[in-house]
Amino acid sequence: MTGPDSDRSRSVRPEYSELVTRLGLEELSVENERVRSVVSELDDAVTNGGALVRKFRILDEDGVFEYVQETRNGSVYDLLEHGGFLHDFLRSTELNESVDGLDTEEGFSGYHWNANPTDGIVSGDVASERNDQQFDWFHPLYVDGYLAWVLVRGGAYSSFDGTQAEAKALGRQFEQEVIDGRYESFYAWRLEDVQWSEWFLGVPRWDETLLLVDGAERIVWLFMFTSTD
Repeated sequence: MTGPDSDRSRSVRPEYSELVTRLGLEELSVENERVRSVVSELDDAVTNGGALVRKFRILDEDGVFEYVQETRNGSVYDLLEHGGFLHDFLRSTELNESVDGLDTEEGFSGYHWNANPTDGIVSGDVASERNDQQFDWFHPLYVDGYLAWVLVRGGAYSSFDGTQAEAKALGRQFEQEVIDGRYESFYAWRLEDVQWSEWFLGVPRWDETLLLVDGAERIVWLFMFTSTD
């Protein structure tokens, strides 16, 4: 599935990979209690597993976003995905220091990320790794239903004990607090059944990753969910 502003017939600007290297990250605490309560419900919904949310600011001292937006046919979507930002984010020191058990700074583990089964580390140079991304474009309008579905589906042995309407309301609460109606400012990707780090517990069908990037405020939201039998 492709993004709304990404024309796959057009080659991605070669400078995007270099521009991404100029961006930095700073973790922000998730202070919004309404967001935290939704993730807590997701975490409590599974017996073997859990859920978490993290928030980061994109540091852009060189004005990379403005440059891309002001360039004819410039695409922030392409910058983030095909320029390698998402790939670098999942391997970043800031994220690894925030979430116990990632261990992705030297590469990804897991079959879906072309890991070497003998050592669990992705082989090849950065350029080839970036070309092997499996990020699925996900529209921000779907966030509430997606989280409601994860709640209702649950994990191996348990799921949300409320009604589907209550699960939908919780998904909507998360969406309202994070996106606040500014759908046009957001870019989203979902990694379904992809165990991109050791944090995930071993059964891909219960593994979920959602990345939300607020292009206007330069904020990245990361949601992760896992379970096993």
